[in-house]
Order: sequence, then C-alpha cells, then structure tokens
Amino acid sequence: MLARPELDDTSHKMLAAADLLKKDGWCTHIRKNSLGERCLLGALDDITGTYQNTNRCHEAANRLAAMLPLIESHSDVGKSEYWQGKLPTVWKIANWNNYVCKSAEEAANKLREAAYAPVKDQVY
Repeated sequence: MLARPELDDTSHKMLAAADLLKKDGWCTHIRKNSLGERCLLGALDDITGTYQNTNRCHEAANRLAAMLPLIESHSDVGKSEYWQGKLPTVWKIANWNNYVCKSAEEAANKLREAAYAPVKDQVY
C-alpha cells in the first residue's frame, strides 16, 4: 500500500484492512475463521486493535458504519436491545458483512470507499 499524505492515519488503517481481506480472504458470521479469512470487523480488529469488549468502537469502524445502509438482521442477536442500543456500529457492519456483501472484493471496496470519503461528510 502506498502512503498518501492527504489521508489520515485512520484512512491508512482502513486501506490496510482492505488489503488484508484481499490477501487472506473474506468470511461471514465470524471475525476470523480457521482458514484465516476475516469479516470486515475481523480485518479492522487485526489492523487497528480489538474493541469487542468495550462500549465504543474505534474510529475506522465508525467511519465504515457511516457508509453502510442499515440492514434488518436475520438473527436474534442483531435484533436484541443490547446490540442495537449498545453497539450499533458493530451491528450495522456485521449485518452488512453477513447479509449483503458477497465477496472479499466488495468488502475491500467498501473499506476503500470509507477511507477516501471526506470525514466531515460522514455522520455517526
């Protein structure tokens, strides 16, 4: 990945997560599977550091979630008050990854889109 001076550190990390998905593969319903494939959250975790045990998400996850549509979950976990009320960013990314996204290419492209989007235009 070539560094671009107009991108901030968070954007560079998002691009690195996109590269990781392309290199190692993409999966659904688990952050990292036995083959080393990752979902969007798993790729962000590995690049930026995990946040799954805290009540707030890191900046890269917030920026990515701002680019995604709200998807109705197909699981009871996604519909629970805990996920919707406490971790909406994680819920939004997981549902898009699991039920809308179809490939590593599509997941990586969404990360790149969020990395290059002007931060001031993103609503959290």
